[in-house]
Amino acid sequence: ARLMLVGAAAQIWGISENDCYTDKSFVFEKNGNRSLSYGDLIEKASTLPIPPVSSVKLKQPSEFKVIGKTKWHIDNPEIVTGKAKYSSDFKYDGMKYAVVLRSPEVGGTLKSFSDEQAKLVEGFIATYKIPEGVAVVAESTYLAMQAAEKITAVWNPGPISLKSSSDITQELIQSLGTLPNLPSGTDKFIEAIYEVPLLAHSTMEPMNAFAHYHNNKCEVWTMTQNPQVARTTAANAVALPESDVTVNVLFAGGGFGRMHNNDYVGMAARISKLSGFPIKLQYTKTDDIRNDYYRPMSIHSLKTGIDKDKKITGWIHKVASQGSVSATNPNYSIPNIQNLTSTKNYSIPTGPWRSVNNTQVIFVNESILDELAVLSGVDPLQFRLNLATNNRLRNVIQLVADKAEWSKPLPENWGRGIAGFVGYDGYSAHVVEVSVSKIGILKIERIVAALDCGIAINPGNIKSQFMGVAIDALSTSINGEITVKNGQIEQSGFHNFRWFTMEQAPPIEVHIVPSAESPAGIGELGFPSVTPALCNAIFDACGVRVRKLPIKYTSLITSINEPPAGDFSDLKIYPNPIENNVNIDLSFSNNDTNSFELIIYDILGNKVFSMKRNSLSNTYKEQISLKELGAGAYSLVIQTSNNKYIRKLIKI
Repeated sequence: ARLMLVGAAAQIWGISENDCYTDKSFVFEKNGNRSLSYGDLIEKASTLPIPPVSSVKLKQPSEFKVIGKTKWHIDNPEIVTGKAKYSSDFKYDGMKYAVVLRSPEVGGTLKSFSDEQAKLVEGFIATYKIPEGVAVVAESTYLAMQAAEKITAVWNPGPISLKSSSDITQELIQSLGTLPNLPSGTDKFIEAIYEVPLLAHSTMEPMNAFAHYHNNKCEVWTMTQNPQVARTTAANAVALPESDVTVNVLFAGGGFGRMHNNDYVGMAARISKLSGFPIKLQYTKTDDIRNDYYRPMSIHSLKTGIDKDKKITGWIHKVASQGSVSATNPNYSIPNIQNLTSTKNYSIPTGPWRSVNNTQVIFVNESILDELAVLSGVDPLQFRLNLATNNRLRNVIQLVADKAEWSKPLPENWGRGIAGFVGYDGYSAHVVEVSVSKIGILKIERIVAALDCGIAINPGNIKSQFMGVAIDALSTSINGEITVKNGQIEQSGFHNFRWFTMEQAPPIEVHIVPSAESPAGIGELGFPSVTPALCNAIFDACGVRVRKLPIKYTSLITSINEPPAGDFSDLKIYPNPIENNVNIDLSFSNNDTNSFELIIYDILGNKVFSMKRNSLSNTYKEQISLKELGAGAYSLVIQTSNNKYIRKLIKI
């Protein structure tokens, strides 16, 4: 393109191309004062023949003026000051607003509905039966939501109406069967099951779209990661050729793969055609989470071992999932690898999710690799370096270890974990440092990342991407999950699909390997190795191996962290695990006052329940309702005047 712009300027001036040079988006005359901007030249340049590749002279890195320099996003000031206009902010004269009432069950369909009460809502316009449910049109989104709440609908059950996540998990585990045997020279082996849940995208901006069907054409304004698919979806919804559909792309409040599926665009177009109005369709946060295209859940069975010389003898990895998850080779030199797959269909919608398959498989591969290092008695860093044959991978692993001061002793109850990843034409590695308190509370103390992405086009943006994706990884690995109960998605918002807060975010360092290789993708490269590095750090800190995500299901209280056994004779809690209620049976010691405080903490130390009680005798009994507590492992602490009792509490 630059040669064509130079050629255009040379023709305009009637001089040789050799007498022209470029700088800062202008073409200049070497021996004169004339100049033309690229914008002035683009029309003429577009008519010139494309020069052969052999004639193109590339700049040397020392000549770069943009590449390798941090350039912040031009929209950053508007984003951080709240002035940026997102898809949800789009306005159009005369437009009406729509929401869609959908089945509470996954895949449920509409049998019948009554909108008599909805018609009483001021601003109500109409309802329409569409394939997804009942479309409600009103004068504002709020009024449409109010009207939708007044609709009485009868639904046909979905394909998994009687199933829950626990049922699906057990069926997937059973489908794994028995793994083949390892080679005969195996001296010690590991056989483990790893579990990874469904995950929603949960973008900050719920799905929405504007569509105007008129004069046998349809115009769409929306956020999307795939305008071509959005166009096809809208065209199919209103029975138009794609040439009669125009899609205008708006600023999006997050994507992470969700907007590769454009279901919301099709609904907006269909409702516009049915109603005759330009329509703005808006999902609520609950709609967004319960009608997503989820990251699939998967169960991983893995068998691997070492010989008497501590060499790996084989690696057998079988994945059972309700999506397209498949085992992949570890990024190291390992013999006798077998990757096996079993797939079951549960009609739960799945789709692209940030770093896709890698967020699951790399967690398993790098965690098992750590288990092998422990089995071999070899330092986890050195174990990886011994197996890494790719120099770029070795370099990022060594760099991240050096920057994290791998060999430096840590305080008591701290741990360090490491993991690496190869993908998207790049290489990355993470070291995570954590602390685990004596009552089982996890704190992420520091994350150090290193990457080789080839030529670093925009270093500041690369570091920002790696910091942001680390928060994604921490959030999903510790708390994130989508669960099904009797065919219905249980989560409905950030209160039960929890994300890391600024207060919880640790210091994050990002180190970029200088490179002249071709540029790599960045947005997904930094995700996969965070979760296994975190779980490996937890093991290093307290000896608990995390094999089920999210981590909140794994109690980090260990026997070496609990108070002396004699203290526990004075406290009983039952049942454990619990469903809704727990019984407290406390006997005070002679030196105690008959008062106490009971506190329940989640895995990150958030106080989720507390109460203070006084007793008229030396014993106290009470049944406490914990119905509102989410599923997971908790730390229950009772503090009397002289004693502290610590117990694991499991909510199912």
